[in-house]
Amino acid sequence: RPLLAVEASHKTGQQSENNEDWATFSSVEAATAQCGTGQVPNSGSLEHLYSEHPDNQMLTEHGWPTNSHPYIAAETSDSQTAYVNLANGNKGYSSQPNYLTCSANEMVSTLDVYFNDDVAVRNAEAKVGEQIKMNVHSTNALNGEVIPYTNFTVTLSPGKQRDGLTTGFTDPSNGELIIDGAAYSAAQAAVYHGITDAQGNA
Repeated sequence: RPLLAVEASHKTGQQSENNEDWATFSSVEAATAQCGTGQVPNSGSLEHLYSEHPDNQMLTEHGWPTNSHPYIAAETSDSQTAYVNLANGNKGYSSQPNYLTCSANEMVSTLDVYFNDDVAVRNAEAKVGEQIKMNVHSTNALNGEVIPYTNFTVTLSPGKQRDGLTTGFTDPSNGELIIDGAAYSAAQAAVYHGITDAQGNA
């Protein structure tokens, strides 16, 4: 069921309906902070919920608030969030407050990794001073939908020179790798932590 205002630590507002004060959310970021990564339902899940309980049955049979606000979905477009109205099935994007119901097991995340904006390039090499762009895209393995704000890690092996050794560099970098502004020396194995954006990209 949707969250009451007193139950929600990341709400952006609240709405009184059916003699209860319900939490409202105006951004996917706030909803994700409340539910956890991947636990904000996407539009398809909410549309399926409406199709199983049409004609405002979520209110009349289950007591969910539906009159004042629709329900927030995980997708975004520009600065607006997706929503589905569980009273009538309408959907769209807006910047208005929404009710929130969290999913129990909405996500099985899959990361697609490629380089230099080319999905065909799965390995990349660079000479000293050259840059490589690593692309990460997060999707739901269950339905192919984009999953925003997915955490990922990249384990960095020590840099190697042309002979395949991690020592004996003759360039000024001494085999150092710069990733997102942070330097990693050739002598260390390190872990880079990242997160995808609202469109599931990093």
